[in-house]
Amino acid sequence: MFGEKVMQNTWNWHRLYSRFGLNIKYGFRINKPLLLSRVAYNLLRLMVKRQPLLRTVDFAPTYACNFNCVHCFAVDFKKIDSRKIMTIEDYQRCAGEAMQLGAVHFAFQGGEPLILKNLEDIIRACQPHKNLIAVTTNALLLNRQRIAQLKKVGVDLFTISLDSGDAEMHDSFRRHKGAYNQAIQAAKDALDLGINVTFNAVVSHQSVHDVNFLNLVQYTRNMGVKLNILFAVPIGAWKDDESIILTPEDKEYLNKLFASFSHLRRDLDANYLAHGCGAMKEVIYVDCYGDIMPCPYIHASMGNILDAPLETIWRRGLKIDHFREYAPICLAAEDYHFIREHLSKACHAGSLPVAGDLMFPEMSRKSKS
Repeated sequence: MFGEKVMQNTWNWHRLYSRFGLNIKYGFRINKPLLLSRVAYNLLRLMVKRQPLLRTVDFAPTYACNFNCVHCFAVDFKKIDSRKIMTIEDYQRCAGEAMQLGAVHFAFQGGEPLILKNLEDIIRACQPHKNLIAVTTNALLLNRQRIAQLKKVGVDLFTISLDSGDAEMHDSFRRHKGAYNQAIQAAKDALDLGINVTFNAVVSHQSVHDVNFLNLVQYTRNMGVKLNILFAVPIGAWKDDESIILTPEDKEYLNKLFASFSHLRRDLDANYLAHGCGAMKEVIYVDCYGDIMPCPYIHASMGNILDAPLETIWRRGLKIDHFREYAPICLAAEDYHFIREHLSKACHAGSLPVAGDLMFPEMSRKSKS
């Protein structure tokens, strides 16, 4: 269990290495003055209007992957891979329209985005000189040469999957021998070449109290990088499995860790206006077929960028009650009512994403109003 001794030993370090300092390190790119000016303009708009601005676009340009992780949901999207996928021109238009709505952060995930031969072209379509660019990866294909190539294109951050401080446990969860060592080496290479690194850790009820999770917290602290905590969501290979959901006691334990380790983050911490769920308000998820979803875990299409302007789709999503305000918890991972009444509808669909009005019947009524 997490003890008082650990908290005392880390207190002085955290006073020096503050949350504010870490935010500056990750969020401000001196080599991208147009990004800084756009962020400043967004802050001014927020001060005047106090209304949400789109901040982040999570692109899933492929659902192909070289891993077969225990919790994967990508395989449910690959069932429809005969559909038309977005072209470079489609990414250009989507990114441009997102920037008009305020987006300054474009992230690329999957599947495994490094599989794509045209990933660099897709990144270029998102105007990296004006935006913060992140790539989420299992790091298997992330060697020094690829890191240098992606840095040249404009990538600012690699978000690398790392779920345990124990190599065997991580490899077992990702179902790939050597995944842990490769993730660590890729992170060191990226830092050496001047690119920031964040580790993503998926935490379930079964893993949160494991000593190897605490070892991961301490290891990433000593490495000087952020550790983003992702609460387990009952979708994909975990669909309908509520045993993975964190209990109140689990979350109390994590709150103690967050209070003592300033490098820990959750996605709920990144919003402009309020702490909480930023789905649709500040964050959207776009799959390779052009469907716009509230977040990477809520697989309901609000519309398709190939058929309608992004602003129309975005405002349609904002009319749904769950997305108008900043929920204080993660809807997909913590809200049992949302999980059972809404999220479960995607779990049992023949293919993903489901139509928005299937998951949220109110969407049909409000679209007519």
